[in-house]
Amino acid sequence: FATKDEKNLKRGLGYSAIILPLLAIIISIVGLATKQFFPSILPEDALITGFSKLLPFGLKEFGMVLLYAVALSSSDTVTFMISSIFTRDFKNYTKKYSEESMKKLTRFFMLLFVVITVIIAISYQNIIALGLSMGSLSLALFPSILGSFYWKLNERAVFWSLFLSFVSVIIIFIADKVTPENAAISLPISLIALFVLQKIFNRKQLIVAPTQ
Repeated sequence: FATKDEKNLKRGLGYSAIILPLLAIIISIVGLATKQFFPSILPEDALITGFSKLLPFGLKEFGMVLLYAVALSSSDTVTFMISSIFTRDFKNYTKKYSEESMKKLTRFFMLLFVVITVIIAISYQNIIALGLSMGSLSLALFPSILGSFYWKLNERAVFWSLFLSFVSVIIIFIADKVTPENAAISLPISLIALFVLQKIFNRKQLIVAPTQ
């Protein structure tokens, strides 16, 4: 939503593809070092303990501020993006809304998603499982977003690949089996489903077209 054109969007995604693995390596090093110094620590406490116990004075306070700042900035960014997507979908399917009403609709969706998030946070307080589930849903979007820059994707193929990925995340979440190992299951499901369904729907279009 912030980029001015597709070229800059591709460049931003390229930078993200480089930066995110580096961040993952840094976080892994912090986790391994924390486990080495505190063998009995719980996995969900490793990152915060590593920042607070292993970093020198001054850096640990700065690290904790950055840790919470990243979480908070990510939450409001995601809220705005999802609200904007819903509002844009309404605009694509109907013409009766004016620009001013679309702004109000965006605010409504933002408030709605914040309320839903608060309800989920109060009723289910396993922040690790919630974080892994959100990360899993984000992984499900990757094949469709990346593929749309290079190929013309079938809308139904994209929809069903995301739907199947969403169902897989919901199943492991309800079963309380969300772990770092199986949280990435949405990525192969989305990728395989998109590839297979893209072939199927495109073949159907080729079969129907000559008969018309």
